[in-house]
Amino acid sequence: PFSPAGRTGFEQVKRTFATFNEKLAAGQAAQAKGDFATMQSLSKDMTTLSLDLASQINAVAADEREAAKQLATDSADAFATARLSTFAMLAVGAVLSVVLALAVAAAIVRPVRRVVDCLRLVAGGDLTVRVPVSGGRELAQMGAAVNESLEALAGLLRLVTASAGQLGNASDRLNSVAGRVSETV
Repeated sequence: PFSPAGRTGFEQVKRTFATFNEKLAAGQAAQAKGDFATMQSLSKDMTTLSLDLASQINAVAADEREAAKQLATDSADAFATARLSTFAMLAVGAVLSVVLALAVAAAIVRPVRRVVDCLRLVAGGDLTVRVPVSGGRELAQMGAAVNESLEALAGLLRLVTASAGQLGNASDRLNSVAGRVSETV
């Protein structure tokens, strides 16, 4: 396909070539008749038309070269823009991926830190602390399980404390009985 300027020039070449062919046919007819004056006139016209054709063809070629250069420049610009857009999208995607990864990590780490903080308080002797049950399903289950363990541990400690109190009372009574027995003996 020609560029618009090349198409216009090519149409002019076709018209000039058609005129040249008409002159050639007229020259052949004049030669057949032996009309050398007409042949000489047509020969001059055909020489001028040949030069015009060469000039027109060169002009079309120059127009097409210029159009090809412009097309190459436009293509290079489009490629550069597409490449820049692609890199920009990749950069934005990478940043969004990092932000999303940090958000997910924070959503996981925060509940785990709460459990660790709670267990540190328990290790320090505070059995009244509880873990807030939050986060995703697994993290909420972990918090609930820690709370259940703390309840069971607190219950066990209450039982041990009550048993120790009863044992102390029983020991006091035994000491009292033993003291009375030793007085009577």
